[in-house]
Amino acid sequence: MTLTKTINKNVETKALYHQKSRKLKAERNYQKNLESGEWKCYYSNGELENVINGEKSKRNGLWESYDKNGQLVEIGYYIDDEQNGEWKFYYETGLLREIGIYHFGKLHGKWSYYFRNGKMRSEGNYEKGLESGEWKTYYESGKLKGIGCYENGVKNGLWNYFHESGHLKAEGRYFQGMKIKKWKYYTKDNQLNSVEIFKNKIMK
Repeated sequence: MTLTKTINKNVETKALYHQKSRKLKAERNYQKNLESGEWKCYYSNGELENVINGEKSKRNGLWESYDKNGQLVEIGYYIDDEQNGEWKFYYETGLLREIGIYHFGKLHGKWSYYFRNGKMRSEGNYEKGLESGEWKTYYESGKLKGIGCYENGVKNGLWNYFHESGHLKAEGRYFQGMKIKKWKYYTKDNQLNSVEIFKNKIMK
């Protein structure tokens, strides 16, 4: 069901309702037949789902999205319907899940990801939506798991991986996402376990 309320000759508000619960589903303002002003959407239980300002039927300004229990799950900014600036995403518990920067819809700059226990899961940079530069991954305990570089979204160069104890687990190099040359693997008590040689046609 849709109800329309005319505020003046240029602005009107449309309200949509859920069929079963008859509760408000969405509320939007229109100016000259284009969505404009504050937009709100609701779950069938009446809880707010998301809210944002619109301009000429495009999302502009602060975006907030919630789960059915009213917990904030994401917050960030839109410019002309594309994500821009800092965005934050949350678990249903309220703990931060990830945080980083968008540049016109693409991940750009530093991003950090977290486990449900609040510990860092991984961190690094993006360039035009692709992983770039140094990245680090972690165990749920917070101990370093791996460190190395990305180039154009694939692993490139030296990477080191660690046991949760902190001892080196593996070391070697990547080229365009593939292991190359000599890789060394170590036991948990820091003893050399094996050596693997990779011969890739692409390197010839």
